[in-house]
Amino acid sequence: ARGLFNKPVPEEAVKAVQNPYDRMLSTADELYGQVKQSINKRGIKVPVDDSYLNQAHEIMGKTRANRKLIDAAKSGDYDAVHNLQSHLFKKGTKALSSDDLAVEKQGEEILDLRDKINEQLENTLLKSGHTDIAHVLRQGKKTYAKLMNTYFGPNLRKSIGKMAHHDIRLDPENPLKMFKEN
Repeated sequence: ARGLFNKPVPEEAVKAVQNPYDRMLSTADELYGQVKQSINKRGIKVPVDDSYLNQAHEIMGKTRANRKLIDAAKSGDYDAVHNLQSHLFKKGTKALSSDDLAVEKQGEEILDLRDKINEQLENTLLKSGHTDIAHVLRQGKKTYAKLMNTYFGPNLRKSIGKMAHHDIRLDPENPLKMFKEN
C-alpha cells in the first residue's frame, strides 16, 4: 500500500528496468556457463556450419582476432563458439536499440544468426546423446528469448533497450514520462 501513496521517483523507474534485465541476463549467462562447463568436461566437439561462420566473419569484421575466433569455432572448440555467440549477442542487441532502421535490421539479422548457431548446437548435442546438456541449453535459450521480448520487442520504445543494455545504459531525462502512453 505504501507505493500507492508515494510519488514515483525517476531513479527507481530506471532501476526497475535495469535490475530485472541484469538478473535475466545473469541467469542466461549462468545457464550457458553450465553448458560450456559440461561440454568442455566431456570433451565434446561442436562444429559450426561453414555458412554461419562466413556470415559471422562478414558481421564481425575482418580482423586477425575475429579470424582466430572463427577458426577456433570452426574446429568445434566450444569456448570459441561460446565467445562467438556472446559477441553476436552484444552486437545484435546493441543494434536493436538503434534509432536507425537499417542498423536495427542488421541487429535482427545478427541475432538470427546467433539463434541458428544455438539451434545447430542443440541438435548436435541431442544427436550425440547429450540430452541433459541440450536441456540446459534450451533453458538458456528460453531465458534469452524472454529477455529479448521484454527489452527489445518490436513494439517497445527504443529507450527501454538503451536504458537496459550494458554497453549503452542511457538514463532518460524523464523516465516516468517514457512509460506514459499517449
